Amino acid sequence: MSIFLFESIHLVIKAEKLLRKENIACEIIPVPRDISAECGMAIRMNDAQKKEAIKALQSENIKYRLITKRQKDEI
Repeated sequence: MSIFLFESIHLVIKAEKLLRKENIACEIIPVPRDISAECGMAIRMNDAQKKEAIKALQSENIKYRLITKRQKDEI
């Protein structure tokens, strides 16, 4: 599972719209307690589309921080 963290809720929403436009399955979630982030919301997705998501976010210059969680650590 991959979690993308952003500096603001505005960027979370912008990123979600972009990823959905690119047919990348994702969902907005509260940031897990064991991870700190500035805005409190994040985007979670399956690792299978992580590379596509990174490419899409970079193409739009959307800054993010990526956290990869193992299955046993899932939210």
